[in-house]
Amino acid sequence: MAYKYTLDCANRIVLIEISGIDTKEDIFERITKITSEPDWNPGFGVYMDMRRVEKLEVNFDDSFEITHFHKLISQIILNCKIALICQHAHIFGIGRMWQSLSETLDIEFEIFEDPDLAREWILS
Repeated sequence: MAYKYTLDCANRIVLIEISGIDTKEDIFERITKITSEPDWNPGFGVYMDMRRVEKLEVNFDDSFEITHFHKLISQIILNCKIALICQHAHIFGIGRMWQSLSETLDIEFEIFEDPDLAREWILS
């Protein structure tokens, strides 16, 4: 898995581009690294572009672990909006599962195919 990110402090969002194969461990590492940045603040939106992800190796149990991890760091991500941008059906399906599981958290989670609509939503 490869990724790059940019903290856009003026707009209070982090822009993440992910490519290759993504796993549960990659997700944990990425969240930990980004939220440890000195410029990170609770409530930053997350614009997560997964259009170049070839495979998402995350199963149903992994999704529960990811949700539990979000609960553990809830004070760090407080009232976060996450826009997931994807084009592959399997990533869209897993995204829907994450969206459903995130309803128990203080997170707004939406899935988009159009990156412009995602950016518009995350900035609203």
